Amino acid sequence: LVDAAIKTDPRTSAKNNNSAISSKHRIARQAVAQAMTQAGFRTKTNDVDCLYELASVYFGRDDRVWIWPRNFQQWTEYMESRDPVVDLADCEHFVMVVRCGMLIRGLGHLLHEHRNLASVWTPIAT
Repeated sequence: LVDAAIKTDPRTSAKNNNSAISSKHRIARQAVAQAMTQAGFRTKTNDVDCLYELASVYFGRDDRVWIWPRNFQQWTEYMESRDPVVDLADCEHFVMVVRCGMLIRGLGHLLHEHRNLASVWTPIAT
């Protein structure tokens, strides 16, 4: 789901700026936000844009397109200021997935081998 949403995100390609893609992307954003809340991830307002951004970075990409001009820590603090996370009790198992994913992607960035974990996981998830 995150991979499909990222593929239609206007930030990933100039060709994603047409109205048909924009409509698909709005639907995909909503679906990702809904999946996050169904998984037990809760923020103060459950803002769709924040939930989508969190899912995209946690389970997908964390390169310049997504978090620039901030580093990951600054981006996390920025997202917390927009819509703070209030409950992870129902999705504690995702915390380790996100942390491991961040470590793997960090190593990839160091080696100039940037990865979108959502695209790597898509064949397993479908």
